[in-house]
Amino acid sequence: MVTEAFHRWAAGGTSFFDDVLAENVVWRIKGSSPGAGEFEGREAFLERAVRPFAARLSTPVRPTAVRVFADGDHVIAHWEGSGIARDGRGYSNSYAWIFRMHDGKATDVTAYLDLAPYEDVLRRIPAPQQ
Repeated sequence: MVTEAFHRWAAGGTSFFDDVLAENVVWRIKGSSPGAGEFEGREAFLERAVRPFAARLSTPVRPTAVRVFADGDHVIAHWEGSGIARDGRGYSNSYAWIFRMHDGKATDVTAYLDLAPYEDVLRRIPAPQQ
């Protein structure tokens, strides 16, 4: 299920987080910089971590290489992603997401990534006016 969701995302799909995450998911971004933290609930994660970043991109981040491993109710996705920021500069990163699944949805996620490029986009590109 997680592998199929990544394939849909790579092909241009936009529903990855709705497809994979439970509404009450707890998402943790590991690290010690400002981009790290814990988000309780899918909407909180999307509102505070995903949308502010995506709004600064001219092309969305898409998975370019994905390896998925499963053991019991845990799924690990190790993936590479890239996109283009609104200033024309490329963004790329490597991710490892550890999902704990329940009834076909992730209820707990721990995410590892290089936060420096992510935070650089947030710093460099102004948030669009609403």
